[in-house]
Amino acid sequence: MPTILVPAPPASAFNKNRPISDLLAHRLKHFQHMEAKLPNALHSNMAPRDLLTENGATQYIAHITRGLLSVGQSARPAAISKPVRPSVIRGAVKPGRTLAVAASAPPSSRSRSRAAIPRSALKKPRKPKADASTPEPPKPSKGGRSKP
Repeated sequence: MPTILVPAPPASAFNKNRPISDLLAHRLKHFQHMEAKLPNALHSNMAPRDLLTENGATQYIAHITRGLLSVGQSARPAAISKPVRPSVIRGAVKPGRTLAVAASAPPSSRSRSRAAIPRSALKKPRKPKADASTPEPPKPSKGGRSKP
C-alpha cells in the first residue's frame, strides 16, 4: 500500500490567543459541571476571563482532567473477596455450580425478547370493513395537491 504524505500544518495555524469556538465553549460547560462535583482542593483558580482563549481552555481542561483521574484512582473499589452466593438468586444456578456470567445464562421462559415475539402478535387488530351499502366519507389527502 502506498504511503500517503500529509503536509504539516503551517506555524501560523497555532495561535494561543485565538478565541474559543462554540464546540469548545460547550465542552467547557461540561467540565465546569464536573468541577463542581470534585472536592474543593481540586477546584481550579482560573477566572472566567482566562477561559476565553484556546490556551486558557486547554490549561483548564488539563487541570480538571488531572483532578478527575486522581479522584478516580482513589475511589476504585477494592477487589471482592467473597463470591456471590447462588442461593440468593432463585433458580439461576443449580446447587453445587458456580454463578455464570449473566449474558451467557440461558433465557428464562418468563421473559422473551422483542425479537422472539411473532410479528403477528405485535400488529394492531384491523377494524371491520363497513357495509358496501353505506358510503364512506372521503379521506383527507396526505399532502401535495388534491385531485379534482
